[in-house]
Amino acid sequence: LPADALDDELLRATWRSLVRLHAIDIAHGRVDGERLVLRNDGSVALGDLGEAVVAATQGDILTDRARLLVTTAILTDQDRSLAAALDVIGVDGVAEMLPYLQPAVLGRSTRRAIADGEWTLGDLVQAAIAATGVERPELQKIQRVTWKSFLLVVGIGVLTYFVISQLLNVDF
Repeated sequence: LPADALDDELLRATWRSLVRLHAIDIAHGRVDGERLVLRNDGSVALGDLGEAVVAATQGDILTDRARLLVTTAILTDQDRSLAAALDVIGVDGVAEMLPYLQPAVLGRSTRRAIADGEWTLGDLVQAAIAATGVERPELQKIQRVTWKSFLLVVGIGVLTYFVISQLLNVDF
């Protein structure tokens, strides 16, 4: 989606699309700039539901919201992104997502875009806190599966198998 294509109404329409998806208990699972699609009729859609979660938890929904806020801030700016979110999900909706505004919920390309941009995630969090009038919340504990953690578990499994098989073959 080209950044210059997002006027304020399309920003709000993007939020409404996400809210409709959440209303039927589906979380997109991968909201980012590559999955916001400008359709032929000029409307915005959330594409690629390959990682969508059916019977989404509140955490899944709030993660989607945090990702959309960051994505639209990257494509436009913090103020417009936050204004659209406030218009559609309200002050309480934005305040509720604040614990999820953290690098752990964002994809690599989104984190890279923030690093290359003119603002930090902390700046966006501060703007959201100011707009909602709430205190800085505790961050939600998010666990990401990384290749390092995956390989560590596999390595421990192989080592355990090796040790057990050696112990079972011991001659007394």
